[in-house]
Amino acid sequence: YASNSNGIFALGVADGVYAWRNMGIDAGLFSQQLVEYCRQAVELGTTDVLRVLQFAMKHVRRAGTQGSSTACLVLIDTLQGRLAAANVGDSGFVLLGRGAGSHRGAGSSRGQLQIRYRSPQQEHSFGHPYQLGHHDAADEPEDAMLTTMPVYPGDVIVVGSDGLFDNLHDEEIVEIVEAETLQNNSTSAIAHKLAFAAFGASVDKKRVTPYSLGASSAFDMVY
Repeated sequence: YASNSNGIFALGVADGVYAWRNMGIDAGLFSQQLVEYCRQAVELGTTDVLRVLQFAMKHVRRAGTQGSSTACLVLIDTLQGRLAAANVGDSGFVLLGRGAGSHRGAGSSRGQLQIRYRSPQQEHSFGHPYQLGHHDAADEPEDAMLTTMPVYPGDVIVVGSDGLFDNLHDEEIVEIVEAETLQNNSTSAIAHKLAFAAFGASVDKKRVTPYSLGASSAFDMVY
């Protein structure tokens, strides 16, 4: 995450494509550099989410780094109460808010958390998400899905890769975040709880997950 004097708080995730390892390329380096340059762009004062992503890609390419990555970048204007996101591929975010009365100041702690927005996945075909990269077939920052929306006190934003969203249903994410926030646990504790739950689901061969449902539909078989 990063912030700047223009009231911007930024967070995001980039998920390097593992298959590059088979070609002798560090699968994580591209994604690590991408988020590092995004951080630099924000700290330089950039307030536009697409320009942050463009800045990062320009510098990753200038460095000659090979590989590819999905990316989800979220900028929150803390002065205006607005969120702007750029999403490339099957990483993404969910925006959770309270129920009735949650948008009226003191009422922000009332009601149960519910999903106000869920970013859709960008895929060329099932299992082939959009991705930024050094290769000719890579997508560009301009291909990112751009969204803006208001945010309110008490809202929770969960940003994750497909490792989270392929393995946990939205309702499970809401349940975990709700339980953790009611205990006043830290954002780090919530993130760890979500990660452990997603990992547990991923190794359970009998578990019905968002990915297993999608694969069953795509391949016309029970996956």
